[in-house]
Amino acid sequence: MAVVATPRALQRLDTAVRPRVSPLRSVWARVVRRRWFVAAGVLATLLPALLLTLLHDDLYRAESTMLLTRSSIDELVELDASAGDTAARRINNEIGIVEGVIVRSQVLTTLGLEAAPRAQAFGDASSDLITVRVEATTAELAAVLANTYVDAYIQVKTAENAQLANTAVARLQEWIAELQTQIEALDDQLASSTNTTALIAERTKLGEEQAELSDNLQQIRVDMALGIAPAEVIDTATEPDSPFEPDLWNVLLAALAAGLALGLIGAFVVDEFDDTLRSVDDIRRLTGVGPVLAAVPIDPSAATPPIALVRSSDPAATAYRVLRNQLVALDRTRQVFQVTSVGIGSGATTTAANLGIAFAEHGDSVVVVDADLRNPHLHKVFGVSGRLGLVDNLADESIDMTSLPLDERLTVIASGPIPPDPAAVLASNAFDEFVAELRRRFTYVVIDTPPLDTASDTASDAALVARTVDAVVVVTGMGDSSAREVDRTVAEFVQTGAPLAGVVANRIHGRSHGRNRRGWGSNGLFE
Repeated sequence: MAVVATPRALQRLDTAVRPRVSPLRSVWARVVRRRWFVAAGVLATLLPALLLTLLHDDLYRAESTMLLTRSSIDELVELDASAGDTAARRINNEIGIVEGVIVRSQVLTTLGLEAAPRAQAFGDASSDLITVRVEATTAELAAVLANTYVDAYIQVKTAENAQLANTAVARLQEWIAELQTQIEALDDQLASSTNTTALIAERTKLGEEQAELSDNLQQIRVDMALGIAPAEVIDTATEPDSPFEPDLWNVLLAALAAGLALGLIGAFVVDEFDDTLRSVDDIRRLTGVGPVLAAVPIDPSAATPPIALVRSSDPAATAYRVLRNQLVALDRTRQVFQVTSVGIGSGATTTAANLGIAFAEHGDSVVVVDADLRNPHLHKVFGVSGRLGLVDNLADESIDMTSLPLDERLTVIASGPIPPDPAAVLASNAFDEFVAELRRRFTYVVIDTPPLDTASDTASDAALVARTVDAVVVVTGMGDSSAREVDRTVAEFVQTGAPLAGVVANRIHGRSHGRNRRGWGSNGLFE
């Protein structure tokens, strides 16, 4: 004979079996729950990135490097600029020339093109090296353009240096001539003056300046004669073996990372604002629904036939025994139980059927009645005829004619034909007398009723049945019930005077439910 747990024992054990969930596992559970948001975020970035990458023209990159040379002309220009140019400034100036309009025009003229990619130049002031980079749609064009930009720079710079050299020669010749005039004037003064010390010192200074200018002039003429180039090519550009852009793998990795970030953010935001009930703890946080009487794991085959009939050792069948024990332990005087739900499809009919079997397993006589007169389904669960039933009993048909015994302890009464006004039928004195008669005949009565959906007429049906019962069990389907909806609907139902016993968490995910299995005994009790 089974031993029934006391309410205090059930309370202690209910606390003891709650699993401790680590923060990391909680985060992972939220990610798994919203995995479609994560997948959508990844696809939203990955597919466009892949499409744009495939449609993007290949770009090839070629580079040519040159070493800047220094001549007497450069030194003269620096002196003329009052030594204001540093090495870094000189490099930046030359880079500006390479990337400028004059060199680009020279490139277009040389290659006979109307348009061409622009060059990018990078310099190193410490080594006087400038690298010219060009990106083009073909490897050959990239290499040709890089080399042509370097050649064009050398040509432009050579012409500029030649012009500077001619200007410098003319100016040096003028300065030398002016100094010669001054020296000749001093010579005339020395011939007629007795105080020659100061004149001799000044003439010596002018002579030294003239000699220095003459040396500069001579050096410039030598450089012009030698034709020293302004730069020397160190590394000629060659055709690249493969395009540098688009980089398919880098693009896909970046898109994947961005998509994951987007999807995770979206998943956490949606999950934060989503109040769908998904676990027993979610139900426990509600204030007006009473205790959680049982948690039934997901089992698609639990409805037809009732799982307690065919697989009595399964966790789902054991959960219904836990429900039976909870109901009896909390109040032994209860005899008539109503099973309803907040919305359609939460599993109230399945719960009612299996609860009746759980009572019968303990040797009690029990009748399961289908009082859902709008959408009867209980007879389908048990696989019996629904032609005669409750409606016939209320029309003075004997209970013996409508009851369908499944064995010596378990009896089923279907709803019978659907009446035109179900609410009026359930509100009749005949229904009250029908329930009273069932109390006399059976130890326990389980009544399946329509959901408490306040947007339809089924809520009034459930409230009318609640007048005649000792306890009401509300079934909530995990994953399809809103916390606000459940809290509000149950609160309104309780305000009608319904004797709420608690809720059943139906379709709990197996992983979150697995730890509780070890707490169930062979008779549906906590051991």
